[in-house]
Amino acid sequence: MADPGVPQLGELLWVVDLNRQSLDRVVPDIPTQRLAGIFEAAGWQVITLKWGRLINEVFAQAGGHHLRNRLETMPNEEYQRLLRLEADHLALHLVEEVEDDYERKEFEQLLSRLGPNLLAVAIRDLSGHDMEQLLASFAQADDQRPTVVFAYTITGKGLPTQGHPYNYSTLLTEQQMHQRAHDCGVALEEPWQRFAPDNEPGQAVRSTSAGTAA
Repeated sequence: MADPGVPQLGELLWVVDLNRQSLDRVVPDIPTQRLAGIFEAAGWQVITLKWGRLINEVFAQAGGHHLRNRLETMPNEEYQRLLRLEADHLALHLVEEVEDDYERKEFEQLLSRLGPNLLAVAIRDLSGHDMEQLLASFAQADDQRPTVVFAYTITGKGLPTQGHPYNYSTLLTEQQMHQRAHDCGVALEEPWQRFAPDNEPGQAVRSTSAGTAA
């Protein structure tokens, strides 16, 4: 990373997946700022992608800064536990440590407007899962020096095991597999079925394939 020739490699781009987990535990702390400082000192361009577009819209609402502050300051272990909470329990957990009465009321009003289901979606809205944001970050890459993109993600996002410390080694039940296939619009009995040619994934595959062939 710090080799004298590396700062001249304008076509080098790394994506670092920050999912807060190792193989068997939640990592207590991710020193992203320290890592970013090391890359910057070595001459790299650093881009950090953390929160997605949906939750950034929530942050911009009245009281949204309370949610941002709560999420930004909580330990990684607590954030991972949030991912496994029932949607109806999220708001209560988020406000329980807010001591100031005025701030608590403003925070509760925001969470009430969102409702449990939208709140559950919002706290999982990390940029590393947003292909549009990823592509936009790639377009920002400086062609005169190497670039590193720190992209926050959730291991197993959308699965019943998301956020669990042991989800790298946990297998889904057959019922969970069928439910996941249904949610994705596919059939478990046909694992290699192709995308329909007229839907968005199918069109993207055809377009990419045509470009590669050309």
